[in-house]
Amino acid sequence: MGELSTALSSGKDVKLSGNITINQPLAINADQNVTVELNGFNITSESEDVFVVNNGTLTITGNGELIGSPNNNQSACCVFVNGAN
Repeated sequence: MGELSTALSSGKDVKLSGNITINQPLAINADQNVTVELNGFNITSESEDVFVVNNGTLTITGNGELIGSPNNNQSACCVFVNGAN
């Protein structure tokens, strides 16, 4: 997760090379414009959300799945968006 999170926080595009499990949402912040190419792989979150977009832009391409995990009887949201884009 560290490399993925670092790349995204730097505003870099990412192409997955394997399945990933994360323990907290990946943040896309203001003025970031990133593309995640799933490339046939999955991102599974042990927390509710996979991505939280805070006034940034996230584009997801390719085949694969984003899998959130509901906590405390709440539904999981794979991409939670705060603000535009």
